[in-house]
Amino acid sequence: MKKLLAMLLCLSTVLGLFASCGSPATEPAPASSAPEEVSVEEPPENEAEATDVPEIEDSEEEAEEASAVEETEEAEFDIYGPISDETITLTYWKLWPPFLEGFDPMDASLFSTLYDALNVKVDVTTIGTDSADTKFNLMVASGDYLDIIENAGSNYSGGGFKAIQDEVLIDMMPYMATYAPDYWALLQSDPVAMKTMVSDNQMAEMVSLYDQEPCPMSGQSGLWIRQDWLNEQNLDTPSTLEDIEKVLQVFKDEYGCSDAFAARETCDMPFHHVFGAYEWSLDGDKVVYGYTDTKDAMKEYLKTAHKWFEEGYFSSGFITANDTTMPKSGMVVNQSTGLFDADILIVSEVNVLNPDIEISALAPITKNADDQVPYGWTSRMNSSNKASVSTNCEIPEVAVAYINYAFTEQAFMAVNWGTEGETYTMENGEPVFTDLMLNNPNLPASFTPLAYISPGFPFLKSYDMALASYNHPAQKACFDIFASKTDKSLPKIDFPKDFVSFTTEESETIAQYQSDIDTYVTESLAKFITGDLDVDKDYDAFVSQLEAMNAGEIKNIYQTAYDRFMA
Repeated sequence: MKKLLAMLLCLSTVLGLFASCGSPATEPAPASSAPEEVSVEEPPENEAEATDVPEIEDSEEEAEEASAVEETEEAEFDIYGPISDETITLTYWKLWPPFLEGFDPMDASLFSTLYDALNVKVDVTTIGTDSADTKFNLMVASGDYLDIIENAGSNYSGGGFKAIQDEVLIDMMPYMATYAPDYWALLQSDPVAMKTMVSDNQMAEMVSLYDQEPCPMSGQSGLWIRQDWLNEQNLDTPSTLEDIEKVLQVFKDEYGCSDAFAARETCDMPFHHVFGAYEWSLDGDKVVYGYTDTKDAMKEYLKTAHKWFEEGYFSSGFITANDTTMPKSGMVVNQSTGLFDADILIVSEVNVLNPDIEISALAPITKNADDQVPYGWTSRMNSSNKASVSTNCEIPEVAVAYINYAFTEQAFMAVNWGTEGETYTMENGEPVFTDLMLNNPNLPASFTPLAYISPGFPFLKSYDMALASYNHPAQKACFDIFASKTDKSLPKIDFPKDFVSFTTEESETIAQYQSDIDTYVTESLAKFITGDLDVDKDYDAFVSQLEAMNAGEIKNIYQTAYDRFMA
């Protein structure tokens, strides 16, 4: 580990370091513009203590991981700031969605809070989400990675742990106990998050964590329906597969919907669980690959999907439909669809386009009205907000400590609620968002925290704040609705694909085969659904081709990864 005290022995090295960290292709600033001295204070005795977090009950394996990290040496600067008498600059590769054009992430209160406390600022390079893959690959190919990179593990071929092996990202694990004790304590308090973010005693990314565990906010996605149409037609809220089909027929006949259900190119229909037709699932402790292992269930699922297509509940446009070519919010507004799978932000998107349209969440479709579905995996993680430190960063200790500060008690109010009097006020001892946040003329309330407070950077996220930013009644109601048919006592059957971690070798094998398999599956499912392939006659050939494409090897990797996850 590079040590800042060692750097102090050579002033010229320090000057060049602070002038160029994160911009290795640029020349250091002239000596006259550089600080004459960098002062690193001795940390207070309690500086390495974590903030107030839930008590941790480690498994034996987690304890071993933790003990390995806790052997890290004592921090050589105050991680709660200021880190230096002179301002340190880190560079940050930041994704920025189109709907936030006109807003500067540097104006967000999170970055000003971290700067005020640590005397560290970030120079943000914003990357449009529509071109992120291409620009990330160009950055990696050039070798000019910035100090901190958002969602690097998702963008890097083979994942974050492969990026460590390829010396694109640093292994953050050795820095945890000393430079990120607050984050580390929170991570260990969530076994699912711990198993997800740490593999082979390595860590590629730090992720946002909610202040509650398990996090109810994980239930943000599901089915939504045109509630105003149900009301107009005096229809009850559909609950079963039979109910849904009747409603879709009415939407098609009465409103002329071309896609009463907004099917997508992924060919994922909202009733696969009715038949037990999952792509990946669990049977006890065994991983099941649905296309080859549960053929009868998958056939019934595909036959029903084909029936929906034949009935005209969705059009052949689904083959190329995605959220870019056919946004669901646009389909809702132009009356193309009345039933669609989406996350909670669909309410805000539709409300902006046409506030007179009323949509509401639906509980999972079941065969019988009183059927229950297994409760899914839960975690404190908000996986959309991750950050890594690249190997180009010459002061990784500072970068890790910088991210950690967003998980501290000191930063909690500012990184969640922003600036008192501007983004929130205190009422009866509780923070309440202002009109700037809830009735902003330029943004829906669910987007304003990104623009004004925490723009996608990892932080300890308040569940109360997250609920407060969803001010539409349909958004507030969706969490209970999505969970209304779930039974925590039932064995989990969904494979925790978003949580398991793969070794470098496993990631390489997946990268070698998975893309071709996914393409073949998607193309074949579309043909089964449209009738170009016959489910009864052609399904066995479909399975044989999957086996020839090494789907079995991918399944074995998933089984190994799951066994490791559950160990």
